[in-house]
Amino acid sequence: MRKVTLPEPRPDKPARSTPERLTDAVEELLDQRDDLDLSLREITTAAGANVAAVNYHFGSKDALVNAVIERALTEHARQQLVALRAVEAGADGGVEEVVRAWLSPSVLAADDRRTTLIPRIAARVVSGGSPELRDLGTATHTEVYSLFFTLLAERLPALTTEELTFRITLASVAVSSMIVGTFDRTPIAGNPPVPRDEHTLDRAVRFIVAALSAAPTAPAAERRR
Repeated sequence: MRKVTLPEPRPDKPARSTPERLTDAVEELLDQRDDLDLSLREITTAAGANVAAVNYHFGSKDALVNAVIERALTEHARQQLVALRAVEAGADGGVEEVVRAWLSPSVLAADDRRTTLIPRIAARVVSGGSPELRDLGTATHTEVYSLFFTLLAERLPALTTEELTFRITLASVAVSSMIVGTFDRTPIAGNPPVPRDEHTLDRAVRFIVAALSAAPTAPAAERRR
């Protein structure tokens, strides 16, 4: 009789804690839908937990969802910081390298085949529908914008602090509109919208670099002379 060799037993994965099951459930549910408005029943059913567990570990359903959103924003900021610090550590990175480092994580998140939280968070912020998300995004990305501003200021010394702030703000709004989808749904002068593709990042980088690097605008007092 032929001897049958049984496979070695695989070690069991450690059981997930209740907070982990709850946060994982929120992430999975958010991946399946276009909004950020989950019900408590949806979450507890997916996690195999009860309402008391949500309140015990997070205080409320909203606090649980916000914890997952904050984690996504923190990871997005981390990716931007890693890229920007690599430029900072280099010897010859110009404005284009700085912009590409800052922009890449946002464009790649929007182009991911899976639904991602970042575009939907950006949509809420751009629409003005959630001041809380705006403040959370500001808090998680404070270090990103500080380094981004510093690197650009070093490379664009002709721009005043006010002018550089203005241009970065416009660039941020443009990027937010692009990643939430309004960009590729907007016809211009009867021309069809331009869909995102493999060239979108390069085109966006060149456009933002040109806008940031344009000659300074003369102060109003000088223009009136």
